[in-house]
Amino acid sequence: MVRPLSTGVSSDTPMQIEQNQFVAQPIPLRRWGFIAACLVGSAILVVLVGDSTLSLLLYGASLLIVMGVALVVRHLHTFPDHRRWLAPLTIALLVGVLIFSRFGRLQILLFGTTIGRFGEWVGLSYLIFRLIHIVIDSKKLGDSVLRSGDLAAYALFPPALVAGPIHRANQFLPQLDQPYYPTSQPKLLDSLWRIGLGLIKKLVLANALALYVLTPDIAANPALPSGLLWLSLLAYTFMIYFDFAGYSDIAIGAAGLVGITLPENFANPYAQPSITRFWQAWHISLSTWLRDYLFFPISRTLLTKLGRNYNTLIMAVAHLTTMALAGLWHGFTTGFLAWGLWHGVGLFIHAQFSGIAKRRNIVVSPVIGVSATFLFVMIGWVFFAMPSFTSALHFLSRLFGR
Repeated sequence: MVRPLSTGVSSDTPMQIEQNQFVAQPIPLRRWGFIAACLVGSAILVVLVGDSTLSLLLYGASLLIVMGVALVVRHLHTFPDHRRWLAPLTIALLVGVLIFSRFGRLQILLFGTTIGRFGEWVGLSYLIFRLIHIVIDSKKLGDSVLRSGDLAAYALFPPALVAGPIHRANQFLPQLDQPYYPTSQPKLLDSLWRIGLGLIKKLVLANALALYVLTPDIAANPALPSGLLWLSLLAYTFMIYFDFAGYSDIAIGAAGLVGITLPENFANPYAQPSITRFWQAWHISLSTWLRDYLFFPISRTLLTKLGRNYNTLIMAVAHLTTMALAGLWHGFTTGFLAWGLWHGVGLFIHAQFSGIAKRRNIVVSPVIGVSATFLFVMIGWVFFAMPSFTSALHFLSRLFGR
């Protein structure tokens, strides 16, 4: 049948109009240059950090995963009814890849060797976080996420590839239309300053403290008195901050040199008066991701099913589940799990105490709050540093002179 000429009035159905709104537009040639630079830069970074041919092959696998997610997002928009199962399936597959990369026993079972150690699959954890965000928020982000090139530049942006910050697509993608360089001298100087500050934190302060930090060997040395054990834990506490914060500064500064603004990741976390405030200032992009994609969905789902009569139980489950998963994200050990549960318990208790304090007009001195929070976080690092929950408990018993 011959279609009639257009009369100027659209014959699309409402469903077709909605779908047409999500048709990806062509990527400008100028932007393709930036995308290519991002992919080449991230490949070079992977080779330098991973230091093996396998790392480059796994980077290729990361690029294929990004392309696969771009394809899935297109189908989410083209077939809205499939979103019910397609999005959860995609997220499950992404999490499965993350688990596979960190669980050496599974790799040995399947392939007879460990092929995907974290040190070789560079940046996979942060890549998975970004892609889950893309799948969940694809409708809000609009047609820009349908362009595979833009999505690749976002997910594999070199400065933030290895250890964050976990920037959001709605923050990153609009910046691709801006100049790819600092637009003023103050911005250039600020970017260089952040890189220099990060290098001092990471290469000078963190490396110096690393000579004295808590290690399994120190924890197992029976000749060391409790005073030296406390000093080793204190050194570890500041070393891990300077290491993470230093890398974030370098990443933010390097991104600034190509005209991209990344979110701040640390804001004096050890000077916060509560454990809740600590997590609002420590690895901010990670804590907000955990809040938006784990804590809120868990608590809302349970509130819908159980009602507000079980609010205390729901908050306990949401806090513990969120932080337990945060611990396991760092590695599948009982120590990391205990670290996550330690912070989950702390966040839940503080939330309950805050409600009581507000109703009874109880005011806690900032000095007491900062000191108690710092001590709580420092003890928690024992679980993070030790290879198992049992070894952490043994160290804690020696720490307190038992």
